[in-house]
Amino acid sequence: MKNLYIKIATIFVIILAYSCGDDFTDIPPKSIATAEAFITNADGAELAVVGLYAGLQANSLYGQNYAYFTEHYSDNAVVKDGGRAGSRYLEFVEFDVNSNNLVLNPFWDASYRAIQRANIILNRIDGVDMDDDLREIRKGEVKFIRAMIYFDMVRIWGGVPLVLEEVTVPTSQFGVGRNTAEEVYTQIIQDLNEADVAGLPNTDASGRVTDVAVRTLLAKVYLTRQDWSMAASVLQSIVNGNSHNLLSDFAGVFDIGNKNNKESIFEIQFSSDPGEGSNFHRNFGPSIGDNSASADLLDAFVDDPRLADSYQSFGFFAYSKKYFDTASAGQSARNLILMRYADVLLMLSEALNEQGYNTGDAFLQLNAIRTRAGLTALTTTDLPDQDSFREEVRKQRRLELAHENTRWFDLVRWGIAKETIETAKGITIQDHQLLFPIPFEAKSENPVLTQNPGYF
Repeated sequence: MKNLYIKIATIFVIILAYSCGDDFTDIPPKSIATAEAFITNADGAELAVVGLYAGLQANSLYGQNYAYFTEHYSDNAVVKDGGRAGSRYLEFVEFDVNSNNLVLNPFWDASYRAIQRANIILNRIDGVDMDDDLREIRKGEVKFIRAMIYFDMVRIWGGVPLVLEEVTVPTSQFGVGRNTAEEVYTQIIQDLNEADVAGLPNTDASGRVTDVAVRTLLAKVYLTRQDWSMAASVLQSIVNGNSHNLLSDFAGVFDIGNKNNKESIFEIQFSSDPGEGSNFHRNFGPSIGDNSASADLLDAFVDDPRLADSYQSFGFFAYSKKYFDTASAGQSARNLILMRYADVLLMLSEALNEQGYNTGDAFLQLNAIRTRAGLTALTTTDLPDQDSFREEVRKQRRLELAHENTRWFDLVRWGIAKETIETAKGITIQDHQLLFPIPFEAKSENPVLTQNPGYF
């Protein structure tokens, strides 16, 4: 799978690069014919799906830019050298992002390129002569990826254009406005529910989408929407399935020789081959440090053994050890873990507690995280009520998942982003800054797109 994923997939990515142009609104008609000619048999369909996975590696998507929306834009990160990093990164850390920021449009475009690839596959795979069960599995993988991208987009921008069909002529998406956030969430849930019954395996050591990954993402969606009961039900099914577990060693989760381990649920796959590695290590590493740990975050780790396995001091800064690859002179061979079992347990403990103070399973899952970290288990004496339990869950999410691209989304869904940033950084942010501006380039290409309030 690794060679197929990393190398052969390049063929389909190149083909779909012509299919997708510079953005999802710029697609020459002849390229659709190219895609149609390509996805005509089982081998072509397989390469198309693998090519979709490979596209997630793009620096403009999960290979680099994702961190700016999730960690830079939170109380977890500071920029080591603002002059070297440039204003596009510093604006995230200082909560001064505008529609001209040079990170926004590449992420927007890369998201729609991936969605276009997914739509091409879904539009054509039913016409391919292949095993029916395998076809449903591949469709499930594709629907998961489309849902994952839309989930990130709706959390970043709110309502976005909901594109569910492949684009066939250059102007076919001009004049399409934004769907509501509710409509986007409805489609995300539909895609994930359909993927959940597609026959996906519970585990896959090669890094492909599994049924557990589908349900983990679905639980994240329910948690974001504060549907605690549905979130808890989905998460409990994962725990009951016994397909994943916490590793005994926290550091081992991120060991570069231990990719796709039993704790990992979904990772973006990378290798050290030129052009096939992640630039995340450049964001986190000591030589650049665009995403160094804030003093507020480091203070939160007082007496926590995970600090030594999470961060390395470098001068006056500390960089994340989770993704920095010392053996790579260029792009990192470390995979990017987007979902792991520790997150499942923390989400379950949160969902149970939010339905009412829970002295059973909620404590069980929370203490599993604490004891693996080398901390003592807590009792009802330590956390005597729902509020105190809630604060401990939030603390453990921050420390366990530090610099794993969950922090900003957590702060927003908890409704405490503004006060948290004020306390940690002394920066007063406004309500409209809980969402990002629609990129200037996207609005220029499609004038029907409306801007988020508070931006120009």
